[in-house]
Amino acid sequence: MGRVLKWVNGKKTSEYMAFDNMLTRVNNSCVSDRYIKYAEYDIKICDRWNTRVGGSFENFIEDMGLKPFKEAMLDRIDPLGDYCPENCMWSDRRTSNYNTAISKANKSGRVGVYQETRTGKWVATCRKGGPKIVLYRGDSFEEAVEARVTFEVEEWGEEKMHSEPLDKESK
Repeated sequence: MGRVLKWVNGKKTSEYMAFDNMLTRVNNSCVSDRYIKYAEYDIKICDRWNTRVGGSFENFIEDMGLKPFKEAMLDRIDPLGDYCPENCMWSDRRTSNYNTAISKANKSGRVGVYQETRTGKWVATCRKGGPKIVLYRGDSFEEAVEARVTFEVEEWGEEKMHSEPLDKESK
């Protein structure tokens, strides 16, 4: 592969933006609440890509290739795994939204379902390429899970549904 540009006409290329955003998410995880989950899960960048240890954008492109389509996003296959060639792919937003890890703060055991601290209400949420959408907000854990399951089946199909929730007693 020939020389890959980081900048074109004074703007970062989309591949370089994906690379730079990856570095920011992981390397700033200890100082920014926005990226705290990367520190919580001890997510790292492989040495070939991590510019802090001699890695480079060129290595990243050599391993990942250019984006296969304009809207492609850098995504980790295992959302709890590191940024490395074996665990990264270019994906569309729908795939990336599906590929979400459960937050350590989530006590429900279900991606997208949590209990509000202040009100005690159960909330089911999702994202479809924009701001968070509230699917359910009420007193029933089971109804919150059902709202999330319905969303997952409609959006991704039953085969990609996230795992079953923990027993209510275990929360």
